[in-house]
Amino acid sequence: MNCSSEVKLDNSMKYFYLFLVVFLAGLESFAYMDTTVIVPLQRRYFHDKIINEQKLCDKADGKVDNIIRVGKNESINMHVTDAMFRKVKELQDWIELNDIIKNNNEKIRYLAYIENMLRSYRIACKKREINPVVFPSLLENFEAILKAQVDGKPMAPIVENASWEVAKLNTEVFSDNPGYKESNILFT
Repeated sequence: MNCSSEVKLDNSMKYFYLFLVVFLAGLESFAYMDTTVIVPLQRRYFHDKIINEQKLCDKADGKVDNIIRVGKNESINMHVTDAMFRKVKELQDWIELNDIIKNNNEKIRYLAYIENMLRSYRIACKKREINPVVFPSLLENFEAILKAQVDGKPMAPIVENASWEVAKLNTEVFSDNPGYKESNILFT
C-alpha cells in the first residue's frame, strides 16, 4: 500500500466518523421530540433534570426498570408509575405549549417546580415522611397549584383540600406563591 492510498483511507474514515457524530446528534435531538412538542435547546437541560429525578425515584425500589414499586399491589404500582412518567411528561408538555408562560426563564422556573417536587417526594419517601402511594394525589394537587401559579392565583384554597403530607410538600415547593404564607401557617 502506498502513502496516498493510506491518506485516502484516513480521510474516508474522518468523513465516516463525522457522519456518525452528526447522525447520533440527530438521534439525541429526536429523543426530545414528542408527537407534538419539540423542546428548545435552551430548556433541554431542565427536562433532563426532571428525567434524572424520575430515574432516582425509580431506583428507590432497588431496580431501574421504569416501574415504581410502592408495595405488593400491582394495580397501585402501575397507578404510581403512570403518574410518575406519563402524567409528569404531560405536565412538561403543558409548560412547553402554554402561551401564557411567555419567556424562556418562566418556562425554566415552572420546569424547576416539577424537578423540586420530584426531589422532595423522593427525599420524603426515603426519610419515611410520606407514603409513596400518595404520589398520584401529590401530582394532582401539584398540577392544580402550578396552574394557579401561572394564573397568578394563591395556592391556599388548593392545599386546604389536600392531605397533610401532600399539602406540606407542595407548599414547600411553591414558596414564591402569593398564598405561601397563608398555606405555610398550617405546617408550622
